[in-house]
Amino acid sequence: MTYAATLTKTGQITIPKDIRDFLGLEPGQRIIFRKGKNSVAIEREKTATEIAEEIDKIIPDEAKKYHMEHFAGMTSSEMQDAWLKTDDSRRHFKEEYERTL
Repeated sequence: MTYAATLTKTGQITIPKDIRDFLGLEPGQRIIFRKGKNSVAIEREKTATEIAEEIDKIIPDEAKKYHMEHFAGMTSSEMQDAWLKTDDSRRHFKEEYERTL
């Protein structure tokens, strides 16, 4: 289905109700605009809880166990310092470096 909206002088539009309902948008909620080559997609910004749940689904149980055994009780900066000393961090930075070449 296609929808149209009119742009106001101040650059605002009203998102059609069907689209708001489809995305589960509520007043005051943030919206993400993703610019493509010839189009723009909109989506509802995920909450921190939704992001955490998604991450939890993709992290293997072994990684969760490792994290609890090695990082439990640390502050975030202590965890970062500990992680930077691991093979995983070195592999990550190597991959990122190669991606920029």
